[in-house]
Amino acid sequence: MSDYQNLYEALAETQNNIEQPKKDASNPMFKSSYVTLDAVINSIVKARKEAGAKFFFTNVVDNGVMLTRIIGYGETIDLIGSKIADDLGNRGTNSAQAEGSALTYARRYSLSMAFGIASDIDDDGNAASKSTKHQQAPQLKLITKEQLQLLERLIADTSKISGKDMMSYTLKSVGVSALKFVPESNYKALLAKVTEWHQKAEEQANESSEPNGTTN
Repeated sequence: MSDYQNLYEALAETQNNIEQPKKDASNPMFKSSYVTLDAVINSIVKARKEAGAKFFFTNVVDNGVMLTRIIGYGETIDLIGSKIADDLGNRGTNSAQAEGSALTYARRYSLSMAFGIASDIDDDGNAASKSTKHQQAPQLKLITKEQLQLLERLIADTSKISGKDMMSYTLKSVGVSALKFVPESNYKALLAKVTEWHQKAEEQANESSEPNGTTN
């Protein structure tokens, strides 16, 4: 499929074509392996080509959080990613390297989250902290399977009642490419909003079904 109606369709098909990259680097200090930023980007570019999608993606920082910005089909969306680590321990004379490592980690995690890459990312930065305790950039906790299913049911029912594509509208309003990427901290507010949309759709449907005027 290459004739996409909007950016969300193109992004969804790109995600379907993602091949999970291999962990191609290792961290000897913590005896762990991880997927490099280059491998993540290459996986996205390859999937985009296979999907025939035409969009541009980059990363921007907003209030200490790394966002993935995707531009195409007349739309721009910012997908919430990883918070950038700011507690870098005793950086000494290596502050630039430490900060660069934290940014790289945040970019890698955020891109993986945006495009559905399960890279099992570990902190590649011994440089991100010189303290004895391993410092890792905080990761956003996502909604549970049960929360996801509830949102999906409400949105699908609202779409059926209203005749509108409420899923695309919901994704755009919360700034994610798929409901599974909604942060848990945003769940209550989103559920309240979706419930409100559902109630309004029902009210409008009931009003339109009522007979107009009165008969003598």
